[in-house]
Amino acid sequence: MLGANVDGLAISPDGRYAIAGGPALTVVDARAMRVVTVRDGSVADVAAVRDPSDPARTLVVASSGASLQFFALGDDGSLTPDGASVGLHGDALALSPDGRTAYVTDPQIGVVQSVDLAARRVSSSAPVGFSPDGLAVAGSRLYVTNGGVIGRATLADPVRSPQFGVVPPDAARASSMMAFGTLPGGGLDAGSLQTAPMDQAPDELTNIGGAKPTGIAVSKDGRFAFVCMTNVDRIAVVALAGVPRVVAGLSLRLFQSSAIGSAPYGTRPSAIVRSADGNRLYVAMAGINAIAVLDASKPVSLHRLGLIPTGWAPGALALSADGRYLYVANAKGNATVATLQRVDLRRVPLQAATLSALRYNRSVSYGKASTLVPPMRLDGPVRSVVIRHVVLILEGNAGFDPAAADPSTPNLNALARTFGYAANYATDRDLSDEGADPNAYPRAGYLFNALQRAGRSYRDYGGLLELVGYDRGAASHPTDDDPGYAGPGDVAAPTSGLGGLYRARIPALAALASHLDLDYPGWNPRIRDERRAREFVRDIGPLATNDAMPDYTYIWLPGRNAAQGDAAIGTIVAYLSHAPQWASTAIFIAPDGPRTTGDPVGRYRSYAIVVSPFARRGYAGRAHLSAAGLQKTEEELLGLPPLRIDDLLATDMADFFTAKADPSPFENL
Repeated sequence: MLGANVDGLAISPDGRYAIAGGPALTVVDARAMRVVTVRDGSVADVAAVRDPSDPARTLVVASSGASLQFFALGDDGSLTPDGASVGLHGDALALSPDGRTAYVTDPQIGVVQSVDLAARRVSSSAPVGFSPDGLAVAGSRLYVTNGGVIGRATLADPVRSPQFGVVPPDAARASSMMAFGTLPGGGLDAGSLQTAPMDQAPDELTNIGGAKPTGIAVSKDGRFAFVCMTNVDRIAVVALAGVPRVVAGLSLRLFQSSAIGSAPYGTRPSAIVRSADGNRLYVAMAGINAIAVLDASKPVSLHRLGLIPTGWAPGALALSADGRYLYVANAKGNATVATLQRVDLRRVPLQAATLSALRYNRSVSYGKASTLVPPMRLDGPVRSVVIRHVVLILEGNAGFDPAAADPSTPNLNALARTFGYAANYATDRDLSDEGADPNAYPRAGYLFNALQRAGRSYRDYGGLLELVGYDRGAASHPTDDDPGYAGPGDVAAPTSGLGGLYRARIPALAALASHLDLDYPGWNPRIRDERRAREFVRDIGPLATNDAMPDYTYIWLPGRNAAQGDAAIGTIVAYLSHAPQWASTAIFIAPDGPRTTGDPVGRYRSYAIVVSPFARRGYAGRAHLSAAGLQKTEEELLGLPPLRIDDLLATDMADFFTAKADPSPFENL
């Protein structure tokens, strides 16, 4: 167990230890597969090499958001600080073939730097593109992938609402691969820069997010690079002779075009390593918990050989020096721990392993034909003929537990007892702050984009608006809305509009333009959820009265006060259950993300409630459900195709509905 969200992985030169980076720097005995050393401190990537200043010892190089740090790796797996550090905001790491130079990306200032490992100092620097992600060295050339689509720029004067639109195209710095020559001694030859564009410009309707080039490996002969295109489930093959250019590729979607259509994106290839003989590639597929094994004997004609099942969200790979063992760092796990996995490649029965990997991912049951909750389809989804309005309420108090009968949440307890309550629900996604950065947009976008493509009506109250650079104001400063938030003597200050200021020149999701209430506050802990509820009722009222209620409504209640959030939910649900559209409405209530505090079961344990005239009254669902299953049910009701592969494969919530309606409204407590 390695902590959470492991990002980097390296094997010591003698093969005795695996070193993983994440919330801590962890050393694992690679033979016994047990943790021997843990050093606290966030690590983005890690490398292990014979120390150029003392070849008798092993040097561990760890990059972080503040510096590049150095440790001596002891024979017992201990880590001793070297005493030196390099002040840079390090991210991805790669080593020169002679082990004397480390190359490090610094995404904050958009550069790659070479570090002389003997002298422990930066020897050169060169600008790169947006959000540099992957690094590889082959011979005398360094290759960098740029996974982002836009850089960060600060507005001269902050504004109260963002601009909505598509990021401007930039073929060189967005979704590209750059190649640099290296000088004697390992420095970068900035004048030798060559760039290979790897994607088309984002648009408003279909290509919402960039292709996101990330992990990179180079063929044994140095003629080709293999690049993970994480957002489009593809490996791109780049010819490196002359000016680098994409010449081929291989799709790693779960299944290809067929009579029922292609699988949605979501296998998420993000890390890649090449076998020593150059004939195979191993690709971490974080979206389906598997390693794809590819035949690379003919680089421009890659083909799949099979899959190896892994733990949850594999994100970093390393091969033993003899090529026998593949080490896999799985970014997630039970509670807050990630895992390290060792695969004996000589003993993997690939055909059986492939069937196992597919079996672990497939849906456990087939949807039943229904006009109430039509089962998901790829070949022309069918919309519910009964439920015409879907409402999602995300609440910030993720600690709610109906079993505890918390007296501060009477509405949630009443809703859970009266309607459908998912008692075995896990929130593995953070459903509220996705969309904060165009560099992180999925290729197909979000549910708002799917609704736009399908011609459905929708309205957003607070979602996807906490952009990079968003300033909610001083947390200690009270507002006229919540004057008791801070201590005595503070002067209340008014808030307006979305509740904060936007300081970065970054566009908000184009699909939201004209589909949101610009007076509904987003994330700002100084504003009570009751105010948000009142604003929702004020804004939605004319739409309900004029029979223009949206097909889909997204409501975010980000407050962390349980009683205030409960009061807001009571107000919203009571209003909707008395609205003219109640007879054709389904409301889903769930937390906005995983728990931030301890839980005896795990931080992903959560709940969901289904409120509707067609919800099964007093029903407690025991089947294992997730945020993906909730979204899948929304997509089924709205007649939308699955946005992601985990939506397609998830268990839906169809059993929470019944054809026998009970139109009784809910009364706020």
